[in-house]
Amino acid sequence: MSRLCQRMTAHGYVNELWEQRSSTAFGEQFAVPHSLYMDAARTGIAVLVTDEAIPWGERGVRLVLLVAVSSAQRTLFRDALDQLIGVLSDPAAVQTLVDRADSHPGFVQALSELLDG
Repeated sequence: MSRLCQRMTAHGYVNELWEQRSSTAFGEQFAVPHSLYMDAARTGIAVLVTDEAIPWGERGVRLVLLVAVSSAQRTLFRDALDQLIGVLSDPAAVQTLVDRADSHPGFVQALSELLDG
């Protein structure tokens, strides 16, 4: 998790103080940690996909989407996040993303296809 935060910091999405976050897990397959505040400098998502489940609270997850949201883009991003959570609520969709995450383009393509329905 700290590696995702470091990458978000290095790319100017958040500052070092941003690491206070909610560790929201959905089911047994994925988690969407996010700041408790909409205080990011830029809005973005960092993605971690693992071969084996990693401990997340009392669960194990294979897909982590670290979300940073700026206050200026709160409304727009909330709509996008609702769509994303809708797709990810289907275990088959999560498995598709994990299976196609051997590259960034493969993950993005799979996510795009799932969002388009």
